[in-house]
Parts: sequence; structure tokens; C-alpha cells
Amino acid sequence: MANLDQAGNGHAQQEGLTAQVPTALNYLCEAIQAAVADLNTRFNAGLEVRQTQTTCEVHEVGKTSTLVGVDLTNQSDIQYSHFIKRDNEIQSGTMHVCAGEGREGRIMFPDLPRSPLQVSYQEASRRLLSPTF
Repeated sequence: MANLDQAGNGHAQQEGLTAQVPTALNYLCEAIQAAVADLNTRFNAGLEVRQTQTTCEVHEVGKTSTLVGVDLTNQSDIQYSHFIKRDNEIQSGTMHVCAGEGREGRIMFPDLPRSPLQVSYQEASRRLLSPTF
């Protein structure tokens, strides 16, 4: 009977996580939008954020190339890519969304070669935008 209970709880937990990932993406996009607004105010950076239900991208105004992009890849991951200006290259990775209290979930941001770090949405947006500018 314990195995059935564990399987049932695992399914319920996965359903909860599935509901949290799009919400986590929205919270992350809101944090990115706030950070971009701050950069535009302080440095006249000329950046804009474009968002759909499953993606969020930062572009220079009037340009098509993506400087920072995040998108849903599966039930518990958010894929990201960002332009590293000093190296003139694109770097990408995956943030894992863990079930958490409430609907927002928690973001585990890669911190290679160390284990991933649990970070706030504001910290995740800072880590995504910092190498670009």
C-alpha cells in the first residue's frame, strides 16, 4: 500500500510542479522586465523585452538578435541563453524549477563547477543580464 501512496503523491507533486513552471517563467520575466527598465533608466541602454506564453527575450530596440532569452523546455526546466559581450559568444544552460510553497516554485540556477544554487527571480535575472552588459 505504501508504494501506491508514494506513486499517488509523486503524481500530485508533479502536477503541482507542472502548474508552477509557467508561473515561475512569468515571475522570472517580470524580474527581467524590471531589471531591463532599471538598465534603460540608469544607462539609457535601449533595451526591450518581448514575451509570449512560453518565452521571454531581451533585444536592443529595433534589432532582431536576442541578447537574453528564456523559454519553457519541459515540465520542470527553463532553458536560457545569453550573449556574453566580453567574449562575443552565446552561453546557454538550464534552470530547474523545484516545487515550493505557493504557486511560484523555486529556481535552481547552474553555478558550475559547483552544485546549482537556489536563487530569487531577481537574482536569476541579474545573473542572466550581467554578462551581457
